[in-house]
Amino acid sequence: MTTTVEVTRDWPQGGLLTAAEGADLLVVGHEEVGLTRRFLLGSVAVSVVENATCPVAVVPLGPREGSA
Repeated sequence: MTTTVEVTRDWPQGGLLTAAEGADLLVVGHEEVGLTRRFLLGSVAVSVVENATCPVAVVPLGPREGSA
């Protein structure tokens, strides 16, 4: 298996979708947020899953340190 790590300056969705072009799989992390915040800000993971040209694996991130 070959993995590629790339750092770009772009909007999250645009950068991830560009990186996914020609990829066999895109893996993204997803942090749970409240429904209000998700509605107002959108979700990068949802946007990438809906628009990527390759399969996308969404990995849930653990709770932030210090959160209840």
